[in-house]
This record gives sequence, structure tokens and C-alpha cells, in this order.
Amino acid sequence: MEKPSRKSLRKILREALLQPVSLSIAVAVMTLILLTVIVLMNHSLLGFVLSSDLFSFKAKLRITVSTLGSFRTNLSLAEQLIMLITSLLAGINTALLVFLLRKRASIQKAAGVGMLGVIGSFLGIGCASCGSVLLVSLLGITSASGFLAALPFGGTEFGLVSILLLLVSMSLIIKKLKSPIVCD
Repeated sequence: MEKPSRKSLRKILREALLQPVSLSIAVAVMTLILLTVIVLMNHSLLGFVLSSDLFSFKAKLRITVSTLGSFRTNLSLAEQLIMLITSLLAGINTALLVFLLRKRASIQKAAGVGMLGVIGSFLGIGCASCGSVLLVSLLGITSASGFLAALPFGGTEFGLVSILLLLVSMSLIIKKLKSPIVCD
């Protein structure tokens, strides 16, 4: 099988993502991932505010909406960029995957790598002082903070590996879209 050119890869991306359904899926997944990150970063505050009788519904709503700003204040610029890139790539990856599903049935390899990328991005959310969202829940705050602090880039490695995995997944999906429909 011949290697697809950059021009044909861009053409496939455009073809897949310019469809209203695919574009909607990409935007929805990206938004969902970003909102999930923000909720996980603020879960204790949101849990207290939403379950407390001290706040009116209007105050609860205002506090909940105001936590959206924590993306800028709680994450470094590098972490913000990695999270934005990861969520964008996850959205595109999901849209491509759905596009491919609509064209074919056999996608196991590409889907698995893409899911690894999305899961890996959740391992790196947060910082060494407060801990990664998923690692804290798996290892406990003390162990996770120590583990992240011991890494050369303080946990940013997970985000970078996630980006790489999502790019590999997108590449595999695009190659499947480019190749003729045959049984694997």
C-alpha cells in the first residue's frame, strides 16, 4: 500500500471534518473534555457549593460558572496549551473515527491508540504541587504529588505522550480512510 501524501491527508481531513455531523462531534468532544478537566480541578469546591444549603440557586450557578476561569489560573501556560491541543486532537480523532465507522466496520487498532491518548491526557492534568487529577485518585495525593515531582517535567510528559498518541491514532484513521475498502 502506498503512503498517502500530505495533500491527500489534508483532503481527507477536510472531507471528514467539514460535514456538519463531524464538526459537531469534534466541537462537542473538545468542549466535554475541557469541561471535565475544569470540573475535576474544582470537584471539592463544586461538591461543597452544590450540596450546601448556604447558597441560593443563583449563587450556586454563578460560582459554578466562575470555576471556568480556573483553567487559566490553576494551570501553567504549557499545561493550558497541552490541554487545549489534547482536547482539540481528541475531538478531531473522535470525529474521524465516527466518519470512518460510517464508511467501514474494522477500526480496532486506530480506536485503541486514540483511547490511550485521551486517557493519557487525564493522567497529566494538574501540577506537581496539587497532583494530577487521575493519578491522585489512583495513587492518593501524597504518592501522586511525589511521583509527578520526580518526573523531569513534573507530569507534563503525560500530556505530550497523549498528543503523540492522538496524532498516531489520527494518522491510522486517515490511512484507513485513504485505503480501499477491504477486509483486514
